[in-house]
Amino acid sequence: HSGEKIVKCKIISSEEIGILPWEDFQVYCGRHGKNEYDLVKQIDAANYYKMQVADYILGNEDRHGGNFGFFMDNQNGKLLGLYPLMDHDHAFSDEEAIPSQTSERNETLRQAAQEAITHVNLDFDKVTEMERPEDLEEGQWKAVLKRCRSIGR
Repeated sequence: HSGEKIVKCKIISSEEIGILPWEDFQVYCGRHGKNEYDLVKQIDAANYYKMQVADYILGNEDRHGGNFGFFMDNQNGKLLGLYPLMDHDHAFSDEEAIPSQTSERNETLRQAAQEAITHVNLDFDKVTEMERPEDLEEGQWKAVLKRCRSIGR
């Protein structure tokens, strides 16, 4: 009744499939002498790279290790791939040099996306042809379109 918009999301875990946040995965890797970035690329490189691009396009300042991670088979502990991106409440920043929180290197979202786009085939035509979503301000939408054009091939 307050007029505040809320999000209704599908539950992504179940008795069979759990979720493992990136920060917990990092602890596991550290304790076992494994490089988490090498492992994520072995398990689900395509979605890892797509996340890099999406965060740049959306100007997402908040992709920390608590809001992305893996689906996991609860019976055997096998990691099945990254779960869908969520937690975009800090997206659409107008900052130009947002640091990437998901890259192994000390780089910006733009730099991470420029590397990532060389590993995946993405087409931004549908985005650039869309009308501005009603919940985005004009400046936010223009920034999204500008980022799409700058990173698109």
